[in-house]
Formats: sequence, C-alpha cells, structure tokens
Amino acid sequence: MTTPARLPALLAVTPVVLVLLASAAAAAEPPKELVPKAPCVNATCHAGFPKKKEVHGPVAAGECVSCHVWKDNRHEFKPARKGTALCTECHDDLAFPKDKPKDDEKGKAAEKGKAEPKAEKKQTIHKPVREDCTNCHDPHGGETKKLLTMGLVKLCETCHDEVVAKVKDKAFLSRHSVILEGKACMSCHKPHVSEFPRLLASAPMDTCLKCHDKPIEVAVATPGATTPATRLIPDVKQQMAGRKYVHPPMKERDCSMCHAAHASKHVSLLIESYPSGFYAPFDPKTYALCLQCHEKKPFTEEQTKDVTNFRNGSLNLHHLHVNKPVKGRTCRACHASHASDQPLQIRDVVPFGRSGWLLPIRFERTKNGGTCASGCHVPRTYDRESPVDYNASAAPAKEAAKEAPTAAPKEMPKEAPKEPPGKK
Repeated sequence: MTTPARLPALLAVTPVVLVLLASAAAAAEPPKELVPKAPCVNATCHAGFPKKKEVHGPVAAGECVSCHVWKDNRHEFKPARKGTALCTECHDDLAFPKDKPKDDEKGKAAEKGKAEPKAEKKQTIHKPVREDCTNCHDPHGGETKKLLTMGLVKLCETCHDEVVAKVKDKAFLSRHSVILEGKACMSCHKPHVSEFPRLLASAPMDTCLKCHDKPIEVAVATPGATTPATRLIPDVKQQMAGRKYVHPPMKERDCSMCHAAHASKHVSLLIESYPSGFYAPFDPKTYALCLQCHEKKPFTEEQTKDVTNFRNGSLNLHHLHVNKPVKGRTCRACHASHASDQPLQIRDVVPFGRSGWLLPIRFERTKNGGTCASGCHVPRTYDRESPVDYNASAAPAKEAAKEAPTAAPKEMPKEAPKEPPGKK
C-alpha cells in the first residue's frame, strides 16, 4: 500500500518514466520511409533474424529485395510473388508441374505455331506446397533444420494428428516405431512432391524394403511381463529373392494390401485379424485378413467337389486342417506369407513349439493332387479323382514315401520367436 508520505516522490518520478518509455517506443518504431542503402536488419528493425540457429540465405546476406518489393519509397514490404511461386524462383528443384504453362511460354508457342507446352506427368503434390511454403517453413529463419516452423513430427502432426495419435496410443497392438524416430515421417514420405501415391519416397514396396532388407528386432507388447519381449522381423527382401512362388500382393509390389503403414490393432501391422501362432480355434473373424481375397467356403464345408483343390475326392482337407474347435492349423502352419520355392506357397520350414523347432515341410504336386511329407505326420497323398483310403493299413505308395529333408532348409522362419511360449 502507498502511504501519503511516499506519494509526492512517486509523482515526481512518473514523468521521467513516461518520457523514457516514449523514447524507447519511438526508437523501436520502424521508419515510415526508406533510408537509401540502409540495411533492413539493424538495432531497431528485425534485429532477431540473424540470431536464429538456421538463417535463410537472403536474410544472412542482407538481400531482402530477393523476396520483397516496396512501393513509392514507403516502408511497406510485400512478397515479390504470391505463395509457392516466390520460393521456386530459387528452389527450382522443388518446383512442381503447373496446371497451366507459364503465360510467357504460351505466347511464344502461339507465335511460332508450336503446340502449347504441357504440364509434366501427373505427380502427387503436398497440399501446403500448392498453397504456401510458409505453412511449414519460416522464410527468415528458425531453430530447426530446413527452416521448419517446429520439430518434424510436431509439424506433421498439425495436419496429420490422427496418424501420430495412433502411433502414440498403446491401445494399438503394433505401432510403426520409425514414425517417431530418426527421420520420422521422412523415412517413407517426401515433403513436397512425389511421382508415387501418398507422397512416398519411392514405389510402395521399394519404400518398405529400404528398411526390411535385413532382420529387425522389435519390442512386443507383453502385459504383466517384467522384461520386454522382442521378436525378430525377418529380412523380407531375402525371403522373396529368387523364389518361384510369390504371394499375389507381393507380385503387385504393394505391402499395404496386408499391412498398415502407421499403426494397427493387430499383430505385425496387419490391417485385419490373422492368427499369430501355429494353432488357433477356427473362427472366420480370426482370418479376416485372408478372407479379404480368399473364399470362406474351403474352411467351412467339410465335403465339396469344387470350392478347393486341396481335397481327397470330396473330403475337404482345408476344412480338416483348419476347422477345429481348439487346435486348428492356421494358414502360417503350411503357407509362407511372402514367397516360397514350393507350389502354393508351401513353406520349407515353420517354427513350432516353445523351442522354435524348424518343422520341415516337403510338398510334391501331382496332376490330381499331391503328397505332403512333414514333421506333422508321415507322408500323405491326396487325389481329387481317385481318393486315397486313409484307413487302409497298406504302406503309402512308393512315390509318396520320401524322407523328410536332412539338409539345412533354404527358407528361414517367418519369425524367429523371442516371445513368451506359444507365440511367434
């Protein structure tokens, strides 16, 4: 509280303070007219620009007129061109195809009787690039690389908040960790323009194989575990190299037919449910991933003459293997997800049991069926036209009685488990 005794002293000081504040305001106020050859960056104007960690070249060189114009000698600066067009005057390597050719090119072409210049082939252009580079970049300087207005993930999150939210949300069973590490979004995407969909840095599968060309160890969500479990994602490029039989999505070179790019509520970033182990009770919902392309009938009809070629006469062997209330054999028990050297993408080996034993599978295709010799059972033959009597006591035909392979398997397991027992 101010006492009456101190009031005269304060009243005496107040005019001095007001004068000092007015002087400071006048000094900070920009000039109304340009001063010839006076630098734009000085003690009273734009003093903070050169002090930033990353400074735009023209600002550092004092070449403000590279980007700004003024009128009638007034201190009123405007960009020399609108939007992205200003930046591509210098950054022409980032220029994107225009919807229409430049006006001066149109005129010249018409005068010479030549065809009008056409825009380049269709490309994917980032929306902020079409609008204004300052949506992402500070034109003068900043504290981040590339003059970004904020950190890379945070910047992308301003528009793509739903993507970053998924990757951070532990409710999602599998999350693509690369989004929050290192180059983050730029690990897969280009920031400005791309010849590929979704601004990918290269063709879809090529983008994935930039990382998945070697084994990758990743953490696995294990509720209640004292130490984090891990699993080894195999070298997908090696899995496919030189294989005779390739899964159609891999032939089309688009991993997104089965995998989500950012996060998923299913294992291995899969877009739908798929059993993670060797055994699983049968439920069509569990196989939602496979049933996007494959018919459901081979797994639900016990007898058939047409819904599957994997049958002994009319006995549906898909149904026999898969449709069980407890220990149904899952697709991965017999088939490779990406590619194989055996027909129908039959695997060479499959990890089985707690120790991860590589259970061998040898399959031989015949005109009307085939023979399977595996670690699951003795060699068994099936024939669609002349069904084999599985109840007969006679030994299998000589051509079917082949030993399981003794040499080291060519195919490595899809997942070498380091997880809790029973998972891969």
